Amino acid sequence: MDEILTFIQMWLSQDQYEYGEFGKHEIVNPTDLPRTFEVSLMKPNIFSSLYAYYALASTGAVTEKTETALNGWLSNIRSEDGYWTSASGVLLPFDKSIGWARNKNLRRRNV
Repeated sequence: MDEILTFIQMWLSQDQYEYGEFGKHEIVNPTDLPRTFEVSLMKPNIFSSLYAYYALASTGAVTEKTETALNGWLSNIRSEDGYWTSASGVLLPFDKSIGWARNKNLRRRNV
């Protein structure tokens, strides 16, 4: 059982990008651009990143580097009024094509 826990902790630790977001192991379309901090600004993986962190914390495997990177990323993507924003697809009014809109994520506000 200890071997399984150690493997999971290692896997989650390796799932974090250098800039702090988790999700390196997600299955992505091979034609997608690599995930970068700039891409995380558009549509951040806040939910999955927090749950990866919670899993590491609950098993005693959070390192200072992991915590610092996650907190730095969350601080850097938060807007000045304290909200995190996410991109969503919207139908553009003129040509009926799809565009991006930035919406406040009301579940994720720093108070």
